[in-house]
Amino acid sequence: MNSQKHKLVRFVYGKEHIPISYGYKIAMVSSNSLKFLGVSVDYRLDWGDHVDQLANDMARYVYARRTLSELVNVSTAFTAYNAYIDSRLRCGIVIWGNSSDILRLLLLQKRYICGILKLSKTQSCRAHFVGRSVLTVVSLYVYEAVMFILNNRDLFVETKREHEHNTRAENDMRLPRFKHTYLQNNSVYALLKIYNHIPQEARGWPQHMRRRLNTYLRKTPYYTLQEYFEDNICLS
Repeated sequence: MNSQKHKLVRFVYGKEHIPISYGYKIAMVSSNSLKFLGVSVDYRLDWGDHVDQLANDMARYVYARRTLSELVNVSTAFTAYNAYIDSRLRCGIVIWGNSSDILRLLLLQKRYICGILKLSKTQSCRAHFVGRSVLTVVSLYVYEAVMFILNNRDLFVETKREHEHNTRAENDMRLPRFKHTYLQNNSVYALLKIYNHIPQEARGWPQHMRRRLNTYLRKTPYYTLQEYFEDNICLS
């Protein structure tokens, strides 16, 4: 094992550095985070480091937009957005999308759109997210979360598989039980909650779910997950 190419991360709720040694040589020193397949994984799994990196990258694109908007038309500027920002946000969002810092990314999305369309800081961007068919980072997270559950149903347990009774929640995915409420902030729990909010009737035609949910989210730009959970979704 090459100590220069490995990191040791101890997943705890406190900071504690533990050197791992063999003989008289220190092989590795524990770190608070590491990068794995493009996603920064921190020791508390709150995804703060990854959001920081994304925010820094997006800030550079927002700055570059100033020059871009002077050289190309609006349509081309949004094509650049899809290539450089939307693609980065989609990468691994089912894992880090429940981060409490996600609002920072939404604000950068709004700055980019306001800059392209030359809107004032006081103008709302909601209508422009819809008009330009751009998913907010929250809507993007909802979409990718539902698609992940649909494509990996065998990894989860449906409520109807636990009993034979007909209930309103029989097609829901069973939520894991935790002794401590803070453990409900984990990625899997968030994915299941998002999926369970999709209307029951919509789950009967998963082959159409992708298109209908995508269309609905492009017309309904969510700024927070709370907005999503309070919305009466209709995909028919």
